[in-house]
Amino acid sequence: MDVTDAYALLADRGYAYGPAVQGLRAAWRDGDEIYAEVALQPGDVAEAADYIVHPALLDAAMHVDLLDGIDGPVLLPFAWTGVAPHAAGAAGLRLWITRLDGAEASVMRMADAEGRPVATVSKLVSRPVDQERLSEAAGQAAEIPLHRVEWQAVTAPPPADDDLRWAVLRPGAPAAAGPTAAASGSGEAPGLGQVPQYADVSALAAAVADPTAGPAPRTVVFPVPETEGDGTDVPGRARALTHQLLALLQAWLAEDRLGAIRLVVLTRGAVTGGVEGDAIDLAQAPLWGLVRAAAEENPGRFAVLDIDGTDASTHALPAALALGEPESALRLGQIRVPRLARVTGTLPAGAAPAAPVWRTDGTVLITGGTGGLGAVLARHLVTEHGVRHLLLTSRRGPDSPGADALRTELTDIGAHTVTLTACDTGDRAALAELLDRIPAQHPLTAVVHAAGVADGGLITSLSEEQTERVLRPKVDGEWHLHEL
Repeated sequence: MDVTDAYALLADRGYAYGPAVQGLRAAWRDGDEIYAEVALQPGDVAEAADYIVHPALLDAAMHVDLLDGIDGPVLLPFAWTGVAPHAAGAAGLRLWITRLDGAEASVMRMADAEGRPVATVSKLVSRPVDQERLSEAAGQAAEIPLHRVEWQAVTAPPPADDDLRWAVLRPGAPAAAGPTAAASGSGEAPGLGQVPQYADVSALAAAVADPTAGPAPRTVVFPVPETEGDGTDVPGRARALTHQLLALLQAWLAEDRLGAIRLVVLTRGAVTGGVEGDAIDLAQAPLWGLVRAAAEENPGRFAVLDIDGTDASTHALPAALALGEPESALRLGQIRVPRLARVTGTLPAGAAPAAPVWRTDGTVLITGGTGGLGAVLARHLVTEHGVRHLLLTSRRGPDSPGADALRTELTDIGAHTVTLTACDTGDRAALAELLDRIPAQHPLTAVVHAAGVADGGLITSLSEEQTERVLRPKVDGEWHLHEL
């Protein structure tokens, strides 16, 4: 098979292979048997030892199959079965490919230049793809392949009478006096004080079970109460609200009579809602995570809604509740919901996205730096951003498993100083002492807070002690870093 113009022919079909993976060197066909030789580009040969099969070689190994089917449908690899590695580090491959079931499946055997086995694939299945779509995707290769959450405004229809059956759960509230005009469907937009209110879950459950009390509410709103303090003890407020909400969720799930009613946790300032300049109440922000966990475990039973406290948003509250979104926010009466959106914009060929400039003479502190995530971040900062001075902390510091090997690895790939220290970020005094020891010639220029404790459980079994262990390194640790 002539492979001289192989990549030009493939490009015409929509396969836009860059120079790094244009590794096809020679090919032969004998009936359903295809043989080929592929090799890495000279500048990539040194990387071969880091892989079982270098990604560029693995990609190039499929090109001869595509080239042989140049007159057939455009195919893309779909499923790999029975992949078995035999050796690592090859800079080139000899391939033996046997076609199965026509053009869409094959057996692949890989050997190195001396014929020693490298890997086998018992079945590689490909699937046809629309050539126009493939060409369009190739033309967008420079587009940033990222998504993010964006808050989008939505319009809700006027709530039906049945949707207006809602009540408020407010500790210390007087016993509910029955449906009000607004709750019965008069069309008025009530404030929270104009609908039935219940002091606790037991009182609500008793009312729901009372046949003389009228129809049960479809939705119950729990407004997160304001916490006392001057704003300086953010961790304390966050902890108090988290424990209070956890107790409420557990009481709600323990009451079978409330199984058909949705509980909406009403926060204030826990999220931005997509409005620029919105201030975040850091003490309420963790509540969204707790409700999300409860909702994942109990689909349809919980939701969270953030409100800005304006009259317009209070007026729009019934419509927002009737919409049934698991997460939403009200801003100046407008209902906003989080949606996944593609990051827009394209980059010139070869250009990189704008990124922060990391000072090579500064120290980067990574808390939880000896753990899996922290170690990955440390390597990335050294190799991709030229960071040369790292301060890695964890609860065990240099005694953490693999700590010495990590220090050696980071030094070998370019770090000048790698300091491993045991430090509990939840201990403000210990953290302050750690920061004071950073040398003036390499001042602290960035912090990555990757420390954390996993102590999970279902909402129904989660204890305050477990949440304390999780909150300490995250909430307390972040606040201490912020202040110091």
